[in-house]
Amino acid sequence: MRSFKLLSVLVFTILVSACKHDAVVKEVTNRVNDELSKTKYGQYIPKTNPYDNQATATAIPDEKSCLANLYNKKEPLLGDALRYKSERLCFNGFVVLYSGISKTPMWSAELLTKSRIEQARQMKRVDNFHEETRLSDDVRSRLSDYTQTGYDRGHLSPNADMPNSASQFDSFSLANIAPQDPQLNRGEWSSIESNVRKMVMKYGDAYVVTGTGFVGKNIKRLKGNVMVPTYFYKAVYFPKTNQSFGYIAENTANGTVQKTDVKSINKLLGINTVSYTHLTLPTIYSV
Repeated sequence: MRSFKLLSVLVFTILVSACKHDAVVKEVTNRVNDELSKTKYGQYIPKTNPYDNQATATAIPDEKSCLANLYNKKEPLLGDALRYKSERLCFNGFVVLYSGISKTPMWSAELLTKSRIEQARQMKRVDNFHEETRLSDDVRSRLSDYTQTGYDRGHLSPNADMPNSASQFDSFSLANIAPQDPQLNRGEWSSIESNVRKMVMKYGDAYVVTGTGFVGKNIKRLKGNVMVPTYFYKAVYFPKTNQSFGYIAENTANGTVQKTDVKSINKLLGINTVSYTHLTLPTIYSV
């Protein structure tokens, strides 16, 4: 135990001495601390994934796999105010832009395919909401932020889209979660998610961007910490047929849920959800 700690401290010292910038030093410190937290008496302890009967280490996807969830490998465009203190996070099966201001994802993007949906249908849901440890303490949302608030922990990239245990586990990270009205989450929004999967089975592969919108001056915060979106949206593009559609929903029990086009979402929320929205696209709304 003592020799392991001495070795870890030595590695830490060498890495820090090679760094010339405070941001790099912070990154090295976080990584070393993370590795130390994975050990017990000098032995690596892999993360336990509740979807498997054995302990597994959840690997972070590489950049290529991450960008594959974005059409033309381009992120949705946000203004400077919305991008401030934000961080892109890669997960198995989707990619997120997380805001340290709202402490929610601004958007989550995924590439849905027929084979992925067929695999996802075979997966049994096991809830495992967890805090995202890759985020620093000052911007991270907490499980306690959501308790007894009256809001659901609403997925952006839904659990039912996830084809394997690693992606299902990742979908329950709070970096993919935002406060959502229970009636919306369990009612119309759930139906929207299901309808998108049905459309993929009919029309083929689709790039899906699901996001949050904050409109108005009086934005609620859960326990003074996590901001409550005023809107949720979903923008879907089918590259094979060059067709798109979208949904936008008020985040209230009896709020309006609209089927719409992608440009209307962008105009209302002041964003550019996908790089193809400057085109004039035919729009489809249902299977």
